[in-house]
Amino acid sequence: MAAQVVDLQQARAERAHGGDGDDQPPLYSTVEQWVTRYLLPTFPRPVGEVGLTR
Repeated sequence: MAAQVVDLQQARAERAHGGDGDDQPPLYSTVEQWVTRYLLPTFPRPVGEVGLTR
């Protein structure tokens, strides 16, 4: 994941300095969308009775 962060930081820096002129919109319009669609699915968690807490 650290490599992905570095890649995103480099892409952001390139866009800030002119980049390639591509005006592509962001993939996620809110932080909530990014968390629920990208971040949370990357974290494995127990399923079934092992994962239940009471």
